[in-house]
Amino acid sequence: MRSDLYAELYEAEENHWWHRHKRAIAKQILEELKPSQGKVLDVGAGGGKLLSELQKKGWQSSGVDLEPKAKLQSRKRNLNIQIADATKKIPFKTNYFDAVFAVDSLEHMENDWKALEEIKRVTKSGGVIYLSVPAYPALFSYWDKMLGHYRRYSREKLELLVTSTGLKIERLTFYLSFLLLPAMIVRQIKRLLNQNKVSDFQTMFLPWLVKPMLKLLTQAELVLLKKVNLPFGLSLICVCRKN
Repeated sequence: MRSDLYAELYEAEENHWWHRHKRAIAKQILEELKPSQGKVLDVGAGGGKLLSELQKKGWQSSGVDLEPKAKLQSRKRNLNIQIADATKKIPFKTNYFDAVFAVDSLEHMENDWKALEEIKRVTKSGGVIYLSVPAYPALFSYWDKMLGHYRRYSREKLELLVTSTGLKIERLTFYLSFLLLPAMIVRQIKRLLNQNKVSDFQTMFLPWLVKPMLKLLTQAELVLLKKVNLPFGLSLICVCRKN
């Protein structure tokens, strides 16, 4: 991701419903699959908000990110994120972590297979790996490029990537299902109005009616994800284990 966006990301992680919802889903699924605390790694940790929340729950939290600005932002949360290229080497021992997150990270890596191999290496046998990526290659836009995305993923592409490393898939689901149609409409409008360069991170003022609606929709999706895998959505989640 562009280095100048990390300060904006730090604020968005604190305040934007999008980021809060992504973390809520990740923590909910982790609690279902790995209720006991241990060592956790966040690959592409950004400003470190997810790690900070997991640390408060008793997890021994570590993070890596390619961008030095991530390290500076994470210090505000009393974290020490290491600078590392996950496609080359994650600076931890083999079989070290009980759980590893890569939340909206693989799309930033040209060699996503190599990064996933490294994630697998540092995960303990039986450990949980949580991946989330943007879905639908047809939605790839100018802002994907500006954020440093190499791709968006189809369900089939993500499944093939994960299974090619020998990881066992436990869940594969879409999420942000209520945003897919609005996102398609908004991106088309932005193209028509020549607004493609407007930041997707920008925290827009939400009309008073939209805020409670979003809260209701995100809560409903959390409940649904406890019971079923969703057939469509703006992003994909793959939860897998190392044998």
